[in-house]
Amino acid sequence: FLMIRRPPRSTLFPYTTLFRSRVTFEDVAGIDEAKGELEEIVDFLEIQAFRKTPVGQLPYGLQKRVDLGRALALEPQVLLLDEPMAGVGPDESKRLVTLINSLKAECAILLVEHDMEAVFQLADRITVLVNGAVIATGFAVEFAEAVPLPVAFTPRIATV
Repeated sequence: FLMIRRPPRSTLFPYTTLFRSRVTFEDVAGIDEAKGELEEIVDFLEIQAFRKTPVGQLPYGLQKRVDLGRALALEPQVLLLDEPMAGVGPDESKRLVTLINSLKAECAILLVEHDMEAVFQLADRITVLVNGAVIATGFAVEFAEAVPLPVAFTPRIATV
């Protein structure tokens, strides 16, 4: 099948800094408590050096981490991640996999992702959809042991 991928766009406000991103942390908790929580998230995401940089000036991979931080500030029970590896290079993808893996004990994670290497590193269970229909579901280890992967797992990518 053919997957068409549009260039990624950030949902962050480009002129704001980490402390003034789309979700105001004062809405999450009291101001002092919010600052402490924000510092923990900034440390966890390893973005301390960029706290005063407008988000729009950050490389796209760092913007993805800021986006993840916004979600974490809300202390979700279920974290929904839609293609977190899209548009980032291999080094940032590995960093995101490590960060997401470390969140598994904190909350349930529902991941939509085309990067199968990342999926196998992150997922306990996998469901494969083609044109909206489920074609396979099972434990990640079952899919990882399937050699070769079905053609449906190896899309041809066209950039628009």
